[in-house]
Amino acid sequence: MRDKGAGQVLSAKPRTGFSRFIVGHYDISASCNLRCEGCFFFDVPEAERTVDTQTPEQWERFFAEERDHGVNFAMLAGAEPSLQLDRLRLAQRYIPNGVVYSNGVRLIPADLRYKIHLSIWGVGATDSELRGAAVISRAMENYRNDSRALCVFTITALNLPDIVPATRMARDHGLPITFNYFSPSINFNEKIRRGDGNDHQFFRISSQSYNPALSRSDFTAARLEIERAMTLFPETVLYSLHYDDWITQNNPHHIDPDTGIARDCGVRITHQVHYRIDMTSGMKCGAPQTDCSTCRGYGPNYATYFLRRRSAAQLPGGVEGWYETRRLWARMFLSDTAPRA
Repeated sequence: MRDKGAGQVLSAKPRTGFSRFIVGHYDISASCNLRCEGCFFFDVPEAERTVDTQTPEQWERFFAEERDHGVNFAMLAGAEPSLQLDRLRLAQRYIPNGVVYSNGVRLIPADLRYKIHLSIWGVGATDSELRGAAVISRAMENYRNDSRALCVFTITALNLPDIVPATRMARDHGLPITFNYFSPSINFNEKIRRGDGNDHQFFRISSQSYNPALSRSDFTAARLEIERAMTLFPETVLYSLHYDDWITQNNPHHIDPDTGIARDCGVRITHQVHYRIDMTSGMKCGAPQTDCSTCRGYGPNYATYFLRRRSAAQLPGGVEGWYETRRLWARMFLSDTAPRA
């Protein structure tokens, strides 16, 4: 049994929908160089945030122990993981496959072979508004023609017109692009419901009438823009419209009414473990502050979708659509150079 943190006993064999991968989720940075609206990492009271005090020796022992527990796929995030290059290298030393979720502002050196998912939130003024700084051009220039990199455009109610221009920019920089839907945190939804005032950090621009949360009409408009992008740049977009049909349905999850947690979350069902910056766990998933009822984040929801293999005939696109999405997942998440498990 794995026992990490204050009394959390965790399964020794967390699994994804692909039986050869045993996944660990790790926050390796407690700081960031951006202020993205609705960032779920920082959406906890400051007094409740875990503290980054671990030494390099502790991080090396930690990743070695993860390898010894069978983990062979690392999901590395933070805040911003590119601010902790030494920790990325330690993870790669012990775990053969992985993905780094980065904003792209800082270039991750070529010796780090993991896939790099570049978070894209818009172009021009929308980019600055949602992230606190204009970063899309810098991120794409940093990773121009880099086979490790994939642009992940987070669709919000405020950036729908930017989907096609961002796809064009990705094409022009030799980068593929996929799509993700903004998933509000529990606290973000509560702030909107109460009509809270803005701050200078991660709730800078939102109000009840103007915020990133998506409505049904927004999903419809987003789908049209995604289809336009796929038609214009078919070699650039890595995305399944069958998966899009599934993730944008009214109620993609079965929510426990007592806890508010998704009963069918693939990350939880397969016992994938999420470790905070202090190496403790026990949180519900890799995005623990996210409201399960409105969660459409691509990371955890691919895990949920792939668990539906036995009932794939009832999914949009049927069995063929399920396998199409699985093949696209492999292109997005598996490095061309990292050794396979």
